[in-house]
Amino acid sequence: MCFARIQADDSALLEMRMKKRYHFSIILVVVLCGLACLSQGCQSLRKLIVKPPPEGAVALTEAIPIFSYNTTAVVKATPGQFTKEIVEDILWLEMFGGGLLQLKLAEDSPDTDLAEKGKRIKFTIKVLNFPLRCEVVNVKYHTDNKIWLLLLTEMNGWLLMRFDLKPVPEGCLVTLQTIGYPPFGFSESTASQVFRIASERQDILLAMIQSKFDPSVSPAMARKHGLRGEINEVLLKANQVQVWIDESPEVVSKWIAKSENFEKILAPEVVIDQKCLDMYDQTPPGKSFDAKYMLKLSIVRRHGYMIVSKDERDVRIYFAGPNNFTLFDLNLRPEALGTIVTCKVSFEIMPAMSPDGLNLLLAIAGMQEQMQKRALMIKHDIEQ
Repeated sequence: MCFARIQADDSALLEMRMKKRYHFSIILVVVLCGLACLSQGCQSLRKLIVKPPPEGAVALTEAIPIFSYNTTAVVKATPGQFTKEIVEDILWLEMFGGGLLQLKLAEDSPDTDLAEKGKRIKFTIKVLNFPLRCEVVNVKYHTDNKIWLLLLTEMNGWLLMRFDLKPVPEGCLVTLQTIGYPPFGFSESTASQVFRIASERQDILLAMIQSKFDPSVSPAMARKHGLRGEINEVLLKANQVQVWIDESPEVVSKWIAKSENFEKILAPEVVIDQKCLDMYDQTPPGKSFDAKYMLKLSIVRRHGYMIVSKDERDVRIYFAGPNNFTLFDLNLRPEALGTIVTCKVSFEIMPAMSPDGLNLLLAIAGMQEQMQKRALMIKHDIEQ
């Protein structure tokens, strides 16, 4: 009988505990629902207080002056001998820097040979005591008449070195044009100082190469006899569009990271292949890759080379066309509980426009409206 009473007491105690747990579970669910509603309410209230930017895409057109310098010299070498000198050992960049530019090769890029288009070398340079991680990429290479080397720095600085060669009785006529933009964060005075030094060193570089092929002419003698470059007027015509998206930068970044969306970002005139899309998927943030593209403008078809640089909140593409250079920037920043997406396309405007250049200008004329439509399409795609 005593045992039966103990069993009854245990059953009652168990039933009481079960009721308490049941009541606690109900209270917990009510509290969690209340917190969720409160959070949603706070979010809605914040959206009322923090007014988002306009729903449309805001457009801006501007002309960006960039550093450009031309030097021409006659070198006693064939175009093939000259190009071999430039691409087989990139350490001549230190000669270009004249001690102000110190080059240190990256451990995963010990090679100094750039003798293939698409070949890249990573290194660190020090300019006016500013250490910058860089890479140089061979974006155009014709052994008999042309080399384009693109020097990329962290903080979105870049320098394009274009060697154009023409055979002459004495050897070859070399024209070196450098165009570039300083890394983000450089003051105007610092950038001006770097460009002044780069201009002087460019003249000296060609004088030293000239002397290497003709020891009877020292670099000092070449400079004394008038080897001097000139500032070249170059503008980047920039079309920029901004759109606000009602999602966090992390959500927008994930959308951009997918290769099927990479095609949506590019203009419809830019045609890429599956290999490029695969490399886009495989390239992690902070890295870059190179690929071919085709530009379709009315009946004109032009093939070119592009370098895609990815980061967590940035995508930057360098297009090297037949005769011109184009930059595409896509940047994300948080704003008003969402994300501002900025798309910027900058075209090099050449002083003397060819028929192809004219077609390009006509395409640029309608680009602003096209970019606005694509920005709104991206917004709709992410928010739906």
